[in-house]
Amino acid sequence: MTQQSDNTTLDKLFQEQLSRNRQFFGDAGQDKIENAFVIVVGLGGVGFHAAHVLALAGVKNLRLIDFDNVTLSSLNRHAVATRKDVGIPKVQACKQHFEAFIPSHKCKIEAINRMYTNEASDELLSGNPDFVLDCIDDTDTKSDLILACKRLSCKFNVSLGA
Repeated sequence: MTQQSDNTTLDKLFQEQLSRNRQFFGDAGQDKIENAFVIVVGLGGVGFHAAHVLALAGVKNLRLIDFDNVTLSSLNRHAVATRKDVGIPKVQACKQHFEAFIPSHKCKIEAINRMYTNEASDELLSGNPDFVLDCIDDTDTKSDLILACKRLSCKFNVSLGA
């Protein structure tokens, strides 16, 4: 079997996987979801779940930003991490899980194992995202992200900690 026929099969399976979304949102709505570029900053109890739902919905371009590793005591808050993920970066755990149910040629998952800082905002928020999800716990860092999104004219959503 060729790479192209493998991809065609995966494309058909992926479309079936998202068929209920298309019924609900319509073709234009689902296409908009799939073609969105979303940045999730903070992969704790809120961010892990938000990123997971975005991937399940079919968002094809995700940038995940977090500096922390999965810990045993944080497993009760994570949507996708398991005991085998303890000790690895949260962004890596998310990416590995998402790649298990999304064909790799259909989704770009950029896992950035780094703390969001004001100094790095231009780099971390680059690429003209359609939306930025603020899932940060620290209030000072949260404020920096909000101000950077405003400065860069990024649409954003702010959440509180879980």
